[in-house]
Amino acid sequence: MRVDTNFRIKASEISHYAKLLGRKHLGRAMGAALEQIGITSTNDFFVRNPGMLDQWEKPPVPNILTERTGRLITSVLHGYSFNATSVPQSVYGLLTNRKTNANDKKGKREGIRKVTISSTTIQGIIGTKTPYAWHHEYGGIIRSKGKPMVFANQNGEIVRTNSVKIPPRPFLEPAVKKAFPRVKMIMNEMVEATFDKANI
Repeated sequence: MRVDTNFRIKASEISHYAKLLGRKHLGRAMGAALEQIGITSTNDFFVRNPGMLDQWEKPPVPNILTERTGRLITSVLHGYSFNATSVPQSVYGLLTNRKTNANDKKGKREGIRKVTISSTTIQGIIGTKTPYAWHHEYGGIIRSKGKPMVFANQNGEIVRTNSVKIPPRPFLEPAVKKAFPRVKMIMNEMVEATFDKANI
């Protein structure tokens, strides 16, 4: 009796897929995960302001950011141009829909998204270089450079001052936590979809 097996061939195919999984597939999945975090941030941690009303027409809310010029919100969404065709349709289908059409030119240049792949880890970084982003995320004091600042406070009153204390209204850290279950789904689906396509 003779028993034939294709184990050697399968082992080689699995090894090849494993290399692609880390180098290519999971890197792209991390790109989709960062896209989901950006969408979660702008959908859930900003107050919509579709008419781009200014602070006099739409006073700030105490614990959540109000979309103003669209610069900050654009920077969160546009760290790089996410390519939907780089991931399987089943992975792309897990991303939630954007609720904003913000499209600020400066904001597009200020977004930060980076995927780093090593032999043992895949790391994703999302952020923004918009100058006032840090003050909104963690709170802080903004000081004028010369003339007093004029703005509307939370009661809608006009205020003139040389400094203003900004309360923390985080939009990135809570988005990472809230998006994490969907990020796990994106990673898992990428593995399943690409493994099925590999026909091992």
